Amino acid sequence: MIDIGRFFFENKRDGAIGLTNPRGYQGFRPDLLTYVVRVHEILVAPRTSVSEEERRAIVDYKRRFVSDLQEIVEPNWFSRTAGFTEKATDEMKSKAKVRQ
Repeated sequence: MIDIGRFFFENKRDGAIGLTNPRGYQGFRPDLLTYVVRVHEILVAPRTSVSEEERRAIVDYKRRFVSDLQEIVEPNWFSRTAGFTEKATDEMKSKAKVRQ
């Protein structure tokens, strides 16, 4: 999953980091992918259960991931482009809450 993420979110280049690595692995991994790596590390660590501290860390990484992704993707782009009215958007939100 992380390597797939590299197709969309390339490393931040720094002339001195990873020069001997293939191009896709040079520089620093973006924070967005680091959050995925950290959650993966928590979930694959050998143990019988996930601690409360680890659960909080997973939630924190998820929130950071979503926030960073929203800055990149602009989630309101679709509604702006499709011309949704504020009323239609409110109705969709109401229906989504009912489904939960």
